[in-house]
Amino acid sequence: MTPAPRVGDWTLEAKRGEGAGGIVFRAARSDGTSGAFKVARTGDGVGREAFVLARAQRRWGPALLEAGRLDRELTWPGGVLAAGASWMATTWVDGDALDARLARPGSDQARRTLAAIVAHGVGRGLDELHRGGVRHGDVKPANILLAPKPPSVDRASDRGATLVDLDLATDLAQGSLEGGTPRYLAPELRAGDAPGPAADLYALGLVLAEILVPSLARAPELDGATVAEALGAVGDGGRDIAAWSAALVARAPGARPSAAWIADRAARALALEVDLEETLEDRRARVRRAYVAVRAPRIARGARPAAAIDGPARAWLEEALAVVPPPPAASGAEIPPLDTLATARWIVALVGPAAAAWPAPAEGEGALAARLLALAAIAPPEAWTLDDLTAARAPAPPSVASPRPGAPDAPARWVEVTRALAAARPDAGVLERTEEELSRGAAPATLAVDLAGALIRRGEVGRAFAALADRRRRRRRICPRRRLPGAAVTPRWQRARRRACRSVDRAGRLRRCARGAWPPRVGRWRPRAEREIDGAAGAGPP
Repeated sequence: MTPAPRVGDWTLEAKRGEGAGGIVFRAARSDGTSGAFKVARTGDGVGREAFVLARAQRRWGPALLEAGRLDRELTWPGGVLAAGASWMATTWVDGDALDARLARPGSDQARRTLAAIVAHGVGRGLDELHRGGVRHGDVKPANILLAPKPPSVDRASDRGATLVDLDLATDLAQGSLEGGTPRYLAPELRAGDAPGPAADLYALGLVLAEILVPSLARAPELDGATVAEALGAVGDGGRDIAAWSAALVARAPGARPSAAWIADRAARALALEVDLEETLEDRRARVRRAYVAVRAPRIARGARPAAAIDGPARAWLEEALAVVPPPPAASGAEIPPLDTLATARWIVALVGPAAAAWPAPAEGEGALAARLLALAAIAPPEAWTLDDLTAARAPAPPSVASPRPGAPDAPARWVEVTRALAAARPDAGVLERTEEELSRGAAPATLAVDLAGALIRRGEVGRAFAALADRRRRRRRICPRRRLPGAAVTPRWQRARRRACRSVDRAGRLRRCARGAWPPRVGRWRPRAEREIDGAAGAGPP
């Protein structure tokens, strides 16, 4: 019997897949660790992917365990791999590919649940890649693995879907397109524009649409207009998920909400339990990931950090240097301390565009890294202010209680929320609570405009578009563009329709619809209007 091929401490057990970049084996390390071992057919085909993984330090996807080059020819039952070919080993992920699941029939409820699971797991995976300055480049059902059981906690180890295969991943700063699956290419890529993270979001939107609408999965081609039309016909039970998908396939890249926002909405839809330790670990990982992304051009096997780099920053560099694949020629370069521009890029990547005008911190990157980790234990990076960064502590965010629908003081509470949204840098908690209230129909519809303005000031344009799209969708549910079948188009009918539309636009002043007679057929809208605007009375003008 031919012994199993070995590479270093790894024993290759069975071939599990192959692609343009290389061949994937299931492998076992001498310490018992199971992993996915990917080796390039020739040259450095896998080295670039390994470098991306070393930068990203993935938690919501396969993490890099080791990388290197074949020191001799590797013979296996399917052929021979040349010496010098790059290889990498990542953590093993169990599960079936989503494309196989889509080929099987299922109920509407099962499809909605599956779409939410995919939106959550893939959204989290894309978020950590995008924050690390990496674009995946090939989001499609074949690259999404489904766990044997659905998630119950919003935690990386409990995820229900995993995005794999970074063979076509690229640095966002590089701006080049390495390839992709034509079916899932975003409009801007077809037009020849530079790829960005929004292209991954477009592909995710198409995947979610294929899950929700089986006919789309069988269609030979997909485009945004066809998908939007199909999603508009999704029933009430899947309307929220259909709205996420429709927002993701917006033609304008800036109109697509972020991967983090999609994942958060999916976690709420799945009623996942919040893990506070997971939240803190994610914030710490974001600080580390943003730092390594800024350092990426200097990270190469054989390089060494300068003596002036200390603290967590030095540890992060050493961790990344230990797993990056060796270059064809050894590098003994020294990695210098961050300059002012690179430090600003690090902070802006964490906080957002508002931090671009902040003065550069006086301390070195080691002390700054420790300061940012301390802040991460108190508040998410997007909620930090210049005072927080200077004082190394974050004040408690302002509390704006969610008003109880129908409470006597509801109008006053909504005024408080409106004032909080009008702040120069609105609190992240206020934004999330307002989104939640609007999605449940418990907040005045006019707040969507204030929410969108607040999100735009925070640089979250796609999320703002989604908030406004949700408002328009709710309006159309009560104010259809076509009259009811058999209803005569009369001035009285038109006046009643305008009243219903105004009542929704002005946060549901039901008595505006109640004044004046509703024609018998048009009156069929009234129960639906009452359900839509229940509890919002008093928010608009009398």
